[in-house]
Amino acid sequence: MTSSFSSPLSPQTRTNLPKKTISADDVVNALADSGFEELAAPLREEAEAKRLAAKEAAAEKKRDRAAAAAEAEAVPAAAN
Repeated sequence: MTSSFSSPLSPQTRTNLPKKTISADDVVNALADSGFEELAAPLREEAEAKRLAAKEAAAEKKRDRAAAAAEAEAVPAAAN
């Protein structure tokens, strides 16, 4: 049985609350909605490129940490 009660954090309620953070996508969408699509398109591409670069940097950092941890584990074993 499902309840008709909705909490303040339910998706139905949250859509009515104002956002406290403005994202880059919000700005780009506002530009496009205001008729500045010629500005919005390159900004959208740059934002996507920045997201991909950040994702790649995070993955590289994770690989580096894993390699350092594996190396740290291998050093004591070799010393025995």
